[in-house]
Amino acid sequence: MQDEPVVYAYVATMTKPVAENTPAFGPGEDGLKLYPTPQYIALLSQLGEHGTMERRLPAILAILLASFLWGTTGTAQALAPLGTSSLSVGGWRLLVGGGALWMWVLLRQEGTPLRKNELVPLLLGALMVALYQVTFFSGVRLAGVALGTITAIGSAPLWAGALAYLFRGERPGRLWYGAVLLGITGLLFLGGISPSRGTSLLGLTLALLAGLAYAFYSLFSQKLLETHASSFVMALLFGGGGLLLLPLTLSQPSSWILQPRGLLVLLHLGLLTTAVAYLFFAYGLQRLSLSTAVTLTLAEPLVASTLGILLLRERPDIYQLIGMVLLLLSLFLAGRQGVKEG
Repeated sequence: MQDEPVVYAYVATMTKPVAENTPAFGPGEDGLKLYPTPQYIALLSQLGEHGTMERRLPAILAILLASFLWGTTGTAQALAPLGTSSLSVGGWRLLVGGGALWMWVLLRQEGTPLRKNELVPLLLGALMVALYQVTFFSGVRLAGVALGTITAIGSAPLWAGALAYLFRGERPGRLWYGAVLLGITGLLFLGGISPSRGTSLLGLTLALLAGLAYAFYSLFSQKLLETHASSFVMALLFGGGGLLLLPLTLSQPSSWILQPRGLLVLLHLGLLTTAVAYLFFAYGLQRLSLSTAVTLTLAEPLVASTLGILLLRERPDIYQLIGMVLLLLSLFLAGRQGVKEG
């Protein structure tokens, strides 16, 4: 069997670089300087040309998997016992999901000390997690399920692009603009939106705030993920958000969780659509820009619509089918943008 070729990273020399125009990496032993070998330089060049897809594709797939799990939320809630409060579901979901994340962190010993300058992003991130639950469910109740959901989810990529530019100096690529435009258009077709005089301005405002809260806690998560394990960051944010919402959660009727069907729904929402889904999301958020990561979550309404057709026997019209196709195109462009970031 032929031996694998060995590529040495550096070579020591007292005179000149092994390859032209390569900087020294500091003095080595006996005053020798260390330079990259030609083989190492060639390897780095190959990684720069061909490594982008390999490094970015898992991140893109992780966010799409998270979106798939989030897309099951509506179907799961539809299977909950009659009379279940959405605010109660949101609060208990955070408590179960945050608790599961903390158990994972403790078992794997992934907690690390927080620095003083990380306390503000942590507190604001937990606040945004709690705020999202309240504004989203309230906005949906006042503006209607279709318009409220589309406003919240459709505005999140726009908010994320603005926040990434303001706080991180990220300029979204041209593919991102196309992805957002197609995504919002697809959402409008999917929801069959036609504004009427009865539309609640307060409901729309709350839905927009939900999209802003989502973008903000993604921003704060990305900051904390630079120095901490993803499970630890998600446990802090969602555990903290659940505790902040605890008074509101306990004020809602909670007898539904004592019923077998209600308990199964809660476990699904807490363990899969919160704990597992946000671990996938955090993995992608560590490796993609904020704007691209949030735009990829437009897969959520696509999954929700597909499950509604397959499991709840909903019958889509031609406009909803067009919306689903436009969302697929939006995800394709967002994925291409993610691959280009590198």
